[in-house]
Amino acid sequence: MGTPKALLDWQGETFLDRLIRMFAMHCSEVIVVLGHNPEAIPRGGCARYVVNPHPEHGQLSSLQCGLAHMRNDAAGILFTPVDHAPVQEATVERVASELR
Repeated sequence: MGTPKALLDWQGETFLDRLIRMFAMHCSEVIVVLGHNPEAIPRGGCARYVVNPHPEHGQLSSLQCGLAHMRNDAAGILFTPVDHAPVQEATVERVASELR
């Protein structure tokens, strides 16, 4: 594709920026796990960025990396791969409200 999926545009935002914005509205903390070429991803906004040292082990290793960086008092988690930017805001809101 010539660019990381996280930086692809979706309705005027990058996939990553859109997901961070949506999750930040409903979650006390947003953790972004970076895999291959983490230096290519600009870091900003209200998210905490961590690097998966073994992205070649797949999505499960990224999930495990993110879980390892969570606060101990978290009541639950919401997880999505970065290439699911079209997820609806209402879906994130509904799932988050069910966790509460």
